[in-house]
Amino acid sequence: ASHVAVDGLSGTPVPEPCVALLVSGGHSSLLAVTDLIGGIEPMGTTIDDAAGEAFDKVARLLGLPFPGGPVIDRISEGANEHAIDFPRAVMKNQSLDFSFSGLKTAVRNRVTGDGLADGAAANVETSTAVRDLVASFQRTVVETLVDTTLRACRRERVTTVLVSGGVACNRRLRRAFVEAAGVNGLTVFMPSPRFTTDNAAMIAAAGFLHFERGDFAPLDVNADPNWKLGV
Repeated sequence: ASHVAVDGLSGTPVPEPCVALLVSGGHSSLLAVTDLIGGIEPMGTTIDDAAGEAFDKVARLLGLPFPGGPVIDRISEGANEHAIDFPRAVMKNQSLDFSFSGLKTAVRNRVTGDGLADGAAANVETSTAVRDLVASFQRTVVETLVDTTLRACRRERVTTVLVSGGVACNRRLRRAFVEAAGVNGLTVFMPSPRFTTDNAAMIAAAGFLHFERGDFAPLDVNADPNWKLGV
């Protein structure tokens, strides 16, 4: 709920119902949202690595710094993202789940075959081969996330998308959603990059939604790290 609520920090009310894409190191999830606090239902999730985790593992293969998302985003700018045609997982029965394990394996095979493993390329962050490889990987992840989200919108018949989580600061992903919104007549809400990994801001945003509704905890409430919002 807090990841979804943070999109409201832009100051513009988020229309409901909508579809939310939550992408981070631990989650790749699609959610049907009818209420930003209590009306959130899962539609799809990752069946293996989350998107952010895939970025981290690809970076590790190449000897790039951790976390992998920011450095891959940075060195992909201006590279040839169509240099390599990596595979995309095809889910059965029109599932809205995500899978990045096959992509990760394809990247590993390419890295090994091209002799790029563990920073073997000289000046790994400026190597054309490395930059083109990670740009192609990033494009494949972004296209998977955006296309699956669009299918979810069509299924739910909604025209509003929320994008949140640490990967929501990825510039390629943000541009792709802006482009998709224009083509498909959607409204896309994305938090400012500084809020995408700010857990305090996320919790505060969710708390403010409760405050607006007059939903207050009693003064004798105790802290409980396992509490769920709305309980």
